[in-house]
Amino acid sequence: MPFSPKEKAAFTIALQTIDQAVARMENLVPHPTWTDLPGGYRAHRYVEHQAHQALVLKSVRLSSALRAGWVLLQNGLVLDAGATMRVLDELDTDIMFIAGPLVFQHPCEPRHDQYLAEFFQEEFDHPDPLQATQRRNRVSRRDIRAYVARTYNAGLPVSQVVAATETIDATFSGYVHGAAVHIMDLYDGHKFALPLQTTDRRLSDMKGQYVLYIHRAMMAVAVAAKAFGDNGPFELVYGAVRSVFTDDGDVRF
Repeated sequence: MPFSPKEKAAFTIALQTIDQAVARMENLVPHPTWTDLPGGYRAHRYVEHQAHQALVLKSVRLSSALRAGWVLLQNGLVLDAGATMRVLDELDTDIMFIAGPLVFQHPCEPRHDQYLAEFFQEEFDHPDPLQATQRRNRVSRRDIRAYVARTYNAGLPVSQVVAATETIDATFSGYVHGAAVHIMDLYDGHKFALPLQTTDRRLSDMKGQYVLYIHRAMMAVAVAAKAFGDNGPFELVYGAVRSVFTDDGDVRF
């Protein structure tokens, strides 16, 4: 079935709130500058490579992914929507990882410096991409999950939280990598149905899950906003979350 009127209203409020928060956070960091890059061209870049700037960029990316997932589900494209939900999973944990030291006012760990260095790194260090020598030194997803579970601990064992998160990530990773079991979701017993019809249970199930992703996206941006302290838009975002969703992520109205 289509998204309900109250789900559509929640989505609209979420986007408006996230975009307002991004605009306010954007004005609290040094602005991008016109920068010379390898290859003889110029582009806008954040040259300071601050954690706050990374939070702005991740929030922008999250807003884009949230819109994309909605459009894909509205058009019955569950495989691509599933891949986008996997992207949203990573963006949520990335924001919590970057924001951790700022929100809880504890020292950054070496992995935070490693993360920011890799995040702001240019794709190529040579005008000819085939002669580029740099490599990416990424922080592993497992290390990011472990930090988030440890730092935002709600009383559960860290290992249990990490295991649950890894299970969710593994489930949606199949949509990204094109696993056979996920593609078979399109088979109706006679043929592969693409796109799925609005009456299809498989599409309805994923739409139901997506409402939780809207809630989680707003909570992630609330964490990003909290990292900006008293000048940040935390009250704006968290107030919207509380007005739209219950603690369990259900739409209130």
